[in-house]
Amino acid sequence: MTKKKNTPKASPKTKGFRFWPWAIKISLVLIAALAIYCIYLDSEIRHKFEGQTFELPAQIYSRPLELYAGAPLSRDQFIEELKLLKYRKVANPAKPGEFSASATKVELYRRPFLFPEGLEEARRLLVAFDGDRIDEVYDSASGQPIAVERVEPQLVELLSASTDDQDRIFVPLGQMPQLLPKTLIQVEDRNFYDHIGVSPLSIARALWVNLRAGHTVQGGSTLTQQLAKNFFLTREKSLGRKLNEALMALIMDLRYDKDRILQAYLNEIFLGQARAQAVHGMGLAARFYFSRPVQELTPAQIALLVGIIKGPSYFDPRRHPERARERRDVVLKVMVENGLIDRSVYQRSVMSPLGVTKERSLVSATVPAYMQEVRRELAGVIKPFINKQQGIRVFTGLEPLAQRALQTSIDSTFPKIAGNKPLEMAAVISDPRTGLVKAMAGGKDVNFAGFNRALDARRQIGSIAKPAVYLTALSDKKFNLATVLQDKPIKLQSQNGDVWEPQNYDRTFSGQVELVDALAHSLNVPTVNLGMQVGVPAVLDTFKALGVNADLPPYPSVFLGTAALSPWQVNQMYLTLAKQGQEIPLATVSEVTSGSGELLWKRPTKAVQTVSKEGAYLTDYALTEVMNEGTGRYVGARFPGKILAGKTGTTDDLRDSWFSGFDARDVATFWVGQDNNEPANLTGATGAARIYSSYLDHRHPISLRLRPPANVVDAVFDDNGHYLGDCNRKGRLLPADKRYLPDVDCDRLGSFLDRLFGN
Repeated sequence: MTKKKNTPKASPKTKGFRFWPWAIKISLVLIAALAIYCIYLDSEIRHKFEGQTFELPAQIYSRPLELYAGAPLSRDQFIEELKLLKYRKVANPAKPGEFSASATKVELYRRPFLFPEGLEEARRLLVAFDGDRIDEVYDSASGQPIAVERVEPQLVELLSASTDDQDRIFVPLGQMPQLLPKTLIQVEDRNFYDHIGVSPLSIARALWVNLRAGHTVQGGSTLTQQLAKNFFLTREKSLGRKLNEALMALIMDLRYDKDRILQAYLNEIFLGQARAQAVHGMGLAARFYFSRPVQELTPAQIALLVGIIKGPSYFDPRRHPERARERRDVVLKVMVENGLIDRSVYQRSVMSPLGVTKERSLVSATVPAYMQEVRRELAGVIKPFINKQQGIRVFTGLEPLAQRALQTSIDSTFPKIAGNKPLEMAAVISDPRTGLVKAMAGGKDVNFAGFNRALDARRQIGSIAKPAVYLTALSDKKFNLATVLQDKPIKLQSQNGDVWEPQNYDRTFSGQVELVDALAHSLNVPTVNLGMQVGVPAVLDTFKALGVNADLPPYPSVFLGTAALSPWQVNQMYLTLAKQGQEIPLATVSEVTSGSGELLWKRPTKAVQTVSKEGAYLTDYALTEVMNEGTGRYVGARFPGKILAGKTGTTDDLRDSWFSGFDARDVATFWVGQDNNEPANLTGATGAARIYSSYLDHRHPISLRLRPPANVVDAVFDDNGHYLGDCNRKGRLLPADKRYLPDVDCDRLGSFLDRLFGN
């Protein structure tokens, strides 16, 4: 029998010896894993901070307001615009965003702004007015006159390219009011500049307070930890998320200086909800709550924004004003206790109202129809720049006062015109100097973002087309404003045997009529006779020269407006007329810059003379007669002393009501009708022209200053359209192209007239 050998047991010393190597190995593995994980986190952080830190929306601006001697702008209109831009009226402007006003002058402290041409610093200006025009612009400091100055544009829209429903306006730390980051640090993280990204003391203090309370009442996160959570992590409450947050905060603090972290925080922090869009950063929050730049926030407003960081929903000043006020006052107390404001500022601030705007919107303007065209233009020529840039700045021709006047006129007048009929409408307003569109309505509901009739509805234009016929004739040496046209029944037969018998609107005939009166009273038969004399091809060429890019019917009916065009296309036609025959394509976008101000794209602004300037001037003169004594006289009579030009348009069976015209400031086109093309039972004068008249009520028209070309002179004609020369005969005074006036022998003319009339 074999005896078992006793295996010696390991001594405690041997056990310990075997445990430590494994412990060391495991520790090294964990350290290596942690290091690798930290390297990964560092990579994520660097990608965020050193790449495109934020998804920045495109900022869409209105046009800047140009101030210069002679500009068509009254004192009251200027003050209206300043109020839209949230300038504050004071006794003596002392800082940007303030203005004062007397009976004939306005002094303002213009805000600094990064225009497409570069940064323009804040400046005190004095603007003097003479009626409905600017008389002079001065530098308030020096008293020297200024040739041209601009007031910053209004932020109209934010177009976000991201899918996270977040919007923000990036503001560098150096452009923040100093009181804002100082207050933030005192309220949220007093040791921000001293800790290493995390604050063990703050964590321990918060843990102790929470244990005593039995629930979470205080957080221990630093600003850096909050930034890490907002940038990279979810709001999940777990130990793993908290450890990630701490690691990232340590890495950020190690890699970046405190000011850069603070800048990121101020532009990232969540501060509210604008319907579906989350409001991030102090720059956008200042506009969302107070409709002003962050640089102009008062101490009380700064206290409110810093205060609601703790709970943007709970302290929402619009839904819970009492909570918000209490929280604001707590922050104000912190500010005064730490010497950030003095006692007098504190007392004024706690007594002040919250001052939050009523509109729960990121921007003050709502222009969906206009923005549809902006998007189309951006998606075309400018699309390559959008793909490469974040936070681009888009400058448009939108004029806030024109858009507001348009909306007000529609709201007040359209229901009276429509009655119980299911009518719709559209409008386009453009600038005769630049060709930029100032205002637009895609339907009777200006805020509706659906089908845009101004751009996409093609309707027969009726008598709106007639100026093209008359322009064609007046550009020909055979015709002038006094040319006599036949106004008798006519029949025209087509090649297939169809007979067309055009009629005047009232079904009567005058026998003959002077050309200027035929257009003024929108007579169909004389217009067809004139069109047949100049020819259909020539009239079609004129439409094209006026900027109408469309297939038009090559038949005589085109003289009376059987062509189907959109309000945008009609406005293009009248824009060229308003510019006396110079064509420049309509557009909404003027410039695009990067977020830092680099010019990426600029719209060509050169106008091309596409039709005779003499013919265009004579046509414009005839259009002023439309407003004086013709089909537009209802509008003209409501603004005595104002020189306006325009034309009404009505289609068969009263299906479409049109008006298009211009003063010195606006080219306006209005359409009223039914979407299903059923009769609207309105003429151009009783429908579209009434809305235009209401628009002018709110807009205050500025008289045209028609400047005749060198070849146009005043001439006297008799009742039969004969030029009387300088023979001192009584007749009708009309402008005419002197190159095409015949030589007149006064002696022979006198003897002829004496024989004719038996003198």
